[in-house]
Amino acid sequence: MIVGRVQSLPLVEWRPGVLTRLYAAGSTGSDSLCVMEQVCDPGAGAPPHRHDGIEEVLLVLSGRARAHVGDEKTELGGGDSVVVP
Repeated sequence: MIVGRVQSLPLVEWRPGVLTRLYAAGSTGSDSLCVMEQVCDPGAGAPPHRHDGIEEVLLVLSGRARAHVGDEKTELGGGDSVVVP
């Protein structure tokens, strides 16, 4: 069993303007699941990228985010989510 307690998981600067806390990943003992929390400065979100063969879920807790999947684009607000195939 992998237990992630927020007080023991560091919030680290992953790249400029992006703070990340890993709840489940290879570094925490997970084999095939990654769950993370990110706090991003405006315009500092993830660059275009792919995860072949897996899905990704983006959940916006507060603020606004733009998601681009192929030719589709959407804007998300607090409480919105999108599944990226």
